[in-house]
Amino acid sequence: MSYEGYRNEAEECRIKISMYEQKMAESTARSLRHIDEAYQSGAEAGKMLDEQNEQLGNIEVNLDNIDSSCGKADRELTQIQTVFGGVVNYFKREKSTLKNSENSTQPANKEIPKLQSSVPVVARGKPEPKTVVDQNLDQIDNGLDILSEMALQLGDQIDDSNKKLDRIYDKQENVNTKVNKLNKKINRMC
Repeated sequence: MSYEGYRNEAEECRIKISMYEQKMAESTARSLRHIDEAYQSGAEAGKMLDEQNEQLGNIEVNLDNIDSSCGKADRELTQIQTVFGGVVNYFKREKSTLKNSENSTQPANKEIPKLQSSVPVVARGKPEPKTVVDQNLDQIDNGLDILSEMALQLGDQIDDSNKKLDRIYDKQENVNTKVNKLNKKINRMC
Protein backbone atom coordinates (compact mmCIF):
# COMPACT_ATOMS: atom_id res chain seq x y z
CA MET A 1 0.00 0.00 0.00
CA SER A 2 1.30 3.43 -0.86
CA TYR A 3 1.86 6.35 1.44
CA GLU A 4 -1.29 7.97 0.06
CA GLY A 5 -3.28 4.80 0.83
CA TYR A 6 -2.07 4.80 4.46
CA ARG A 7 -2.88 8.45 4.72
CA ASN A 8 -6.44 7.93 3.43
CA GLU A 9 -6.91 4.98 5.78
CA ALA A 10 -5.65 7.04 8.73
CA GLU A 11 -8.01 9.87 7.80
CA GLU A 12 -10.94 7.44 7.61
CA CYS A 13 -10.02 6.13 11.08
CA ARG A 14 -9.90 9.70 12.45
CA ILE A 15 -13.32 10.42 10.93
CA LYS A 16 -14.76 7.22 12.44
CA ILE A 17 -13.24 8.07 15.83
CA SER A 18 -14.64 11.60 15.60
CA MET A 19 -18.10 10.25 14.72
CA TYR A 20 -17.89 7.75 17.58
CA GLU A 21 -16.87 10.51 20.03
CA GLN A 22 -19.75 12.69 18.81
CA LYS A 23 -22.23 9.83 19.29
CA MET A 24 -20.83 9.25 22.80
CA ALA A 25 -21.27 12.96 23.60
CA GLU A 26 -24.88 12.84 22.39
CA SER A 27 -25.55 9.62 24.32
CA THR A 28 -24.16 10.99 27.59
CA ALA A 29 -26.16 14.21 27.09
CA ARG A 30 -29.34 12.10 26.74
CA SER A 31 -28.41 10.21 29.90
CA LEU A 32 -28.04 13.50 31.75
CA ARG A 33 -31.51 14.58 30.59
CA HIS A 34 -32.96 11.29 31.88
CA ILE A 35 -31.23 11.77 35.23
CA ASP A 36 -32.62 15.30 35.42
CA GLU A 37 -36.14 14.00 34.66
CA ALA A 38 -35.77 11.33 37.35
CA TYR A 39 -34.59 13.98 39.81
CA GLN A 40 -37.61 16.19 39.04
CA SER A 41 -39.96 13.22 39.53
CA GLY A 42 -38.28 12.30 42.80
CA ALA A 43 -38.48 15.87 44.09
CA GLU A 44 -42.19 15.99 43.26
CA ALA A 45 -42.75 12.63 44.98
CA GLY A 46 -40.90 13.93 48.05
CA LYS A 47 -43.11 17.02 48.15
CA MET A 48 -46.25 14.87 47.89
CA LEU A 49 -45.00 12.57 50.66
CA ASP A 50 -44.37 15.59 52.92
CA GLU A 51 -47.94 16.77 52.32
CA GLN A 52 -49.27 13.26 52.98
CA ASN A 53 -47.27 12.99 56.21
CA GLU A 54 -48.68 16.33 57.35
CA GLN A 55 -52.23 15.18 56.60
CA LEU A 56 -51.64 11.90 58.43
CA GLY A 57 -50.32 13.85 61.41
CA ASN A 58 -53.49 15.96 61.42
CA ILE A 59 -55.64 12.82 61.27
CA GLU A 60 -53.69 11.37 64.18
CA VAL A 61 -54.24 14.54 66.27
CA ASN A 62 -57.96 14.52 65.40
CA LEU A 63 -58.27 10.89 66.48
CA ASP A 64 -56.56 11.78 69.78
CA ASN A 65 -59.11 14.58 70.25
CA ILE A 66 -62.00 12.23 69.46
CA ASP A 67 -60.57 9.70 71.93
CA SER A 68 -60.41 12.41 74.60
CA SER A 69 -63.98 13.51 73.81
CA CYS A 70 -65.18 9.92 74.11
CA GLY A 71 -63.63 9.71 77.57
CA LYS A 72 -65.35 12.94 78.61
CA ALA A 73 -68.67 11.77 77.13
CA ASP A 74 -68.37 8.48 79.00
CA ARG A 75 -67.81 10.30 82.30
CA GLU A 76 -70.76 12.60 81.64
CA LEU A 77 -73.02 9.67 80.76
CA THR A 78 -71.93 7.97 83.97
CA GLN A 79 -72.81 11.10 85.94
CA ILE A 80 -76.19 11.32 84.20
CA GLN A 81 -76.89 7.67 85.08
CA THR A 82 -75.97 8.37 88.69
CA VAL A 83 -78.22 11.44 88.87
CA PHE A 84 -81.16 9.49 87.44
CA GLY A 85 -80.73 6.51 89.75
CA GLY A 86 -78.44 4.31 87.69
CA VAL A 87 -76.51 1.61 89.48
CA VAL A 88 -73.12 2.95 88.57
CA ASN A 89 -70.56 3.49 91.29
CA TYR A 90 -69.35 7.06 90.93
CA PHE A 91 -65.88 6.23 92.22
CA LYS A 92 -65.21 3.51 89.63
CA ARG A 93 -65.47 5.60 86.52
CA GLU A 94 -62.81 5.15 83.88
CA LYS A 95 -59.83 7.47 83.81
CA SER A 96 -59.13 9.28 80.57
CA THR A 97 -56.55 7.50 78.49
CA LEU A 98 -55.42 10.27 76.21
CA LYS A 99 -52.26 9.18 74.45
CA ASN A 100 -49.90 11.66 72.87
CA SER A 101 -48.72 11.04 69.37
CA GLU A 102 -45.62 8.87 69.26
CA ASN A 103 -43.93 11.03 66.68
CA SER A 104 -44.05 14.69 65.81
CA THR A 105 -46.50 15.63 63.09
CA GLN A 106 -43.99 17.96 61.47
CA PRO A 107 -43.03 16.96 57.94
CA ALA A 108 -39.46 15.85 57.42
CA ASN A 109 -37.16 18.72 56.51
CA LYS A 110 -34.63 16.62 54.68
CA GLU A 111 -32.89 18.60 52.03
CA ILE A 112 -32.42 16.81 48.76
CA PRO A 113 -29.24 17.95 47.05
CA LYS A 114 -29.68 19.79 43.78
CA LEU A 115 -28.40 18.50 40.48
CA GLN A 116 -25.92 20.65 38.65
CA SER A 117 -26.88 21.96 35.30
CA SER A 118 -26.64 19.15 32.81
CA VAL A 119 -25.61 21.47 30.01
CA PRO A 120 -21.84 21.96 29.94
CA VAL A 121 -20.60 25.52 29.84
CA VAL A 122 -19.29 26.15 26.38
CA ALA A 123 -16.26 28.36 26.20
CA ARG A 124 -15.20 30.07 23.02
CA GLY A 125 -15.60 27.68 20.19
CA LYS A 126 -16.97 24.18 20.30
CA PRO A 127 -15.44 21.85 22.93
CA GLU A 128 -13.92 18.59 21.88
CA PRO A 129 -16.41 15.68 22.03
CA LYS A 130 -13.97 13.78 24.24
CA THR A 131 -14.02 16.64 26.78
CA VAL A 132 -17.83 16.81 26.65
CA VAL A 133 -18.06 13.04 27.22
CA ASP A 134 -15.73 13.25 30.22
CA GLN A 135 -17.71 16.15 31.70
CA ASN A 136 -21.01 14.37 31.08
CA LEU A 137 -19.75 11.15 32.65
CA ASP A 138 -18.67 13.09 35.76
CA GLN A 139 -22.10 14.71 35.95
CA ILE A 140 -23.83 11.35 35.41
CA ASP A 141 -21.83 9.89 38.30
CA ASN A 142 -22.78 12.84 40.51
CA GLY A 143 -26.43 12.65 39.40
CA LEU A 144 -26.65 8.94 40.17
CA ASP A 145 -25.24 9.56 43.66
CA ILE A 146 -27.87 12.24 44.23
CA LEU A 147 -30.66 9.99 42.92
CA SER A 148 -29.48 7.20 45.21
CA GLU A 149 -29.61 9.51 48.24
CA MET A 150 -33.01 10.77 47.15
CA ALA A 151 -34.32 7.20 46.88
CA LEU A 152 -33.14 6.47 50.43
CA GLN A 153 -34.84 9.61 51.74
CA LEU A 154 -38.07 8.78 49.91
CA GLY A 155 -37.92 5.28 51.40
CA ASP A 156 -37.57 6.79 54.88
CA GLN A 157 -40.55 9.07 54.25
CA ILE A 158 -42.64 6.10 53.10
CA ASP A 159 -41.62 4.13 56.21
CA ASP A 160 -42.67 7.09 58.40
CA SER A 161 -46.02 7.25 56.59
CA ASN A 162 -46.57 3.53 57.06
CA LYS A 163 -45.85 3.81 60.80
CA LYS A 164 -48.31 6.69 61.07
CA LEU A 165 -50.92 4.68 59.18
CA ASP A 166 -50.45 1.78 61.62
CA ARG A 167 -50.88 4.13 64.60
CA ILE A 168 -53.92 5.75 62.96
CA TYR A 169 -55.49 2.35 62.36
CA ASP A 170 -54.98 1.36 66.02
CA LYS A 171 -56.36 4.69 67.25
CA GLN A 172 -59.32 4.44 64.89
CA GLU A 173 -60.13 0.96 66.20
CA ASN A 174 -59.89 2.24 69.79
CA VAL A 175 -62.13 5.24 69.05
CA ASN A 176 -64.62 3.05 67.17
CA THR A 177 -64.85 0.68 70.16
CA LYS A 178 -65.40 3.60 72.55
CA VAL A 179 -68.09 5.15 70.33
CA ASN A 180 -69.91 1.80 70.11
CA LYS A 181 -69.80 1.45 73.92
CA LEU A 182 -71.14 4.99 74.31
CA ASN A 183 -73.96 4.25 71.85
CA LYS A 184 -74.91 1.12 73.80
CA LYS A 185 -74.81 3.09 77.05
CA ILE A 186 -77.07 5.78 75.57
CA ASN A 187 -79.49 3.16 74.19
CA ARG A 188 -79.75 1.51 77.63
CA MET A 189 -80.58 4.88 79.17
CA CYS A 190 -83.45 5.49 76.73
